[in-house]
Amino acid sequence: MEVDKKGKEILKEAHFDKFRQAFIDSLMEKISLEGKYGRDIKSLIEETLKEEAFVDFIHRLAKIIERKTTMSKKESEETAYTLIEEDVANDVRRLATYWEV
Repeated sequence: MEVDKKGKEILKEAHFDKFRQAFIDSLMEKISLEGKYGRDIKSLIEETLKEEAFVDFIHRLAKIIERKTTMSKKESEETAYTLIEEDVANDVRRLATYWEV
């Protein structure tokens, strides 16, 4: 699923471009070291986002989502995970497939 226009605006406001590559690198390292690409990509993304290095970004993104929508704090946090998953999932799948070759 693609991130829609509003989602892209929210990611831009949260400075996701600065966060994105570090997150993908961390996720790919986890896949490589643990050999877990067969796992659901969503659970890997959520697990990686809960690492200390990414918690502040998730909170910042959730606050922006909460401010720009009518979502509750809990819904905003869930949406933050979903936005990131939708943005990076295809790149991660492509990289993981490349590494398997």
